[in-house]
Amino acid sequence: SFEYKKLLNYLSGLFVDYKNKIEFWQNLSWQNFELEVAKRFKQFGYNAVNTKLSGDEGVDVLITNNDRKFIVQCKAMKNKVGPSFVRDFIGTVGIQKASGGVMISLSGFSDKSLETSNYQNLFLISVEDFILLDKNGLSGVVGW
Repeated sequence: SFEYKKLLNYLSGLFVDYKNKIEFWQNLSWQNFELEVAKRFKQFGYNAVNTKLSGDEGVDVLITNNDRKFIVQCKAMKNKVGPSFVRDFIGTVGIQKASGGVMISLSGFSDKSLETSNYQNLFLISVEDFILLDKNGLSGVVGW
């Protein structure tokens, strides 16, 4: 019925708003965190695919466009991401011959991590900043 459709539209609007709040992201398991990150890229038209959940070689989400690939690594840890994780990710981006990569962290990054990431095609983004990015912001990260 019409009333039912109105209610569904209203509720789906509330859910979209909720997904833009940090509480939504903080309550996700690490697996669902990865899935929701990929969904967000897809929402903006990217060909984003979740990799298998274990043995992914540091690639949680792969974004492709013709012969280019961009790597996303998700960190749903309770602590800030340290520099060793960032160094490993820099290696992963190189091994995968990707055009670049982004690490998205639920808890942010340590100062040393931010210093380590001084590469043109590598981005460290807290989930608070990630949920604020629109299509233009994401294209500035991905490069297309």
